[in-house]
Amino acid sequence: MKVFACISAAFLLLSMYSVGATLEATCKQVTSPPVHGFDFDFCKTSLQVVPGSEKADTLGLSLIAASLALANFMHNQAKATELLRDKNLSKPTRNILTDCQRFYSDDADDLKRAIEALKSGKFNLSDIKTYLVNASDDVETCIESWEDLDQKSLMPKEEDDAEKISRLALAVTALLRP
Repeated sequence: MKVFACISAAFLLLSMYSVGATLEATCKQVTSPPVHGFDFDFCKTSLQVVPGSEKADTLGLSLIAASLALANFMHNQAKATELLRDKNLSKPTRNILTDCQRFYSDDADDLKRAIEALKSGKFNLSDIKTYLVNASDDVETCIESWEDLDQKSLMPKEEDDAEKISRLALAVTALLRP
């Protein structure tokens, strides 16, 4: 429920920040060249789910992307918790899931901090970028942990989505000027 409140708050703030880059222009900018691990369609379809995003500027789109990342990370934390209930998991699998669950939890807290800072309009851009980089790096760590174990992830779709949406949030936020 808190996630939807964040997304709703992002929508309300869009009216305050309605000048500047458009959704389409921003997605073109962050996907050319394609170095972030997601494409134009992913960017556009992810951000346009929030009403008003088509008229949002870079700050508004950063807020939307961070809010979407938060929703994703909270979902992934819950999914990892659910999977950990399985008594038949091997110790290595349980360890990876436990680490990933902790990453998603800690990163969700950092994403909340980033969102609050963006909402306030008074923020240290370097701190926000650090929160977003950490989130993206932690997802990569989860993915690599499965690979190191030579095992398929128990959450492949969720991890792929988390990786892309956290990278999207970082790429859009990187367009902000201090």
